[in-house]
Amino acid sequence: MKKSVLIVTILLLLSLVATTTVSAEVDHKLPKWENVFDPFTIKGEDAYTDSGVEFKGKLYFIFHDSETGGMKWSQVWGSRDGKNWSLAWDGTSILEGYEQIWLLSVFKDQLYAVLSDKEEELPGLIMRTRDGKHWEAVASTPLDEIGDWISGGFTSFQGSLYVGACGFSDTMVCGLWRSISGDPETWEEVAVFPGWNDIAAFATFKGALYVSSMWTFNENGENTPAQIWRSYDGVNWQPVIMDGFGDPLNIATGSFGQKDSYLYVGPGSWEGGGDIWRTKDGANWQPVTTDGLGNPNNLAFGFVTYQNLLYAYSANLAEGCSVYSSKDGVLWTPANEPGWGDPADSNVWHDYARVIFKGALYMGSNGPGGVYKLAKP
Repeated sequence: MKKSVLIVTILLLLSLVATTTVSAEVDHKLPKWENVFDPFTIKGEDAYTDSGVEFKGKLYFIFHDSETGGMKWSQVWGSRDGKNWSLAWDGTSILEGYEQIWLLSVFKDQLYAVLSDKEEELPGLIMRTRDGKHWEAVASTPLDEIGDWISGGFTSFQGSLYVGACGFSDTMVCGLWRSISGDPETWEEVAVFPGWNDIAAFATFKGALYVSSMWTFNENGENTPAQIWRSYDGVNWQPVIMDGFGDPLNIATGSFGQKDSYLYVGPGSWEGGGDIWRTKDGANWQPVTTDGLGNPNNLAFGFVTYQNLLYAYSANLAEGCSVYSSKDGVLWTPANEPGWGDPADSNVWHDYARVIFKGALYMGSNGPGGVYKLAKP
């Protein structure tokens, strides 16, 4: 074999290996994280973090108890500096009869939240406030009797606010609704996804709105592979992925991420580890990893771009959430101690529980640890 051909062959093999390898630098030092808020110390119970946002110069996170069979408490805490926290809203303080606060979103200078009744006797409500004191209801479920609760998340696209309404009827189904103003009586249904239990995440990429399934089921109640759909106008939808990226074990999706003209997604599997796939056009996808970045306990991935690095955070029920960073989306480096030192801090809730606030990255743990802040480089 000619020397030039041998060199090219070796380089090609090395590039293929790099696409599935996590950096294993012996002297690599993990970035420092600080636990800036732990609800366990206040409530005396295990908790998990639902979502966080920045609103009018404050950072807010929702916390719930993790008791199986229903939440006993739900609260939103806020901070102006990411260090000192105070109770903003208790689940019972916004509207009589409602105890649970799910998901936060900011749209046209107003804060939106989803409220529910833990006894499931009242419809789910979308509430909003302009000043944090005065709240109004703008929509309720079932929206056109599509589902039992609003849990599918918020997103903004082409000047409208979108919300997912998901639940159980004869079969599982998710509906997608939107409003150009968020006002009552302005919401319209723009999509229905039969067999979906919940919506995992949204992304706007190259002029299109992407939506991915949390879980999907067939008529027999069996899990089916994860799906991704997209729309260029928010009304007409086309399937992008319907087969879990060719793997029937990929029955869920993590969240979307974007960096350097690529769209990333982290589909999940209970066996062999989650995947990371990426695309430049939304139609043709390439695998980055199909083995949980070398750890089969990493079941799925979410993403956030920060300080010119793409961070991937895993759902890991065995060891705790593992965070990785990458400059190019191909070679990944560990960026935290799994679970930030506590295996019970198992994951970060999709797109909703990580916020960049005053130049710092915050992640809310689906576990007792509360909120972790990444130290600035």
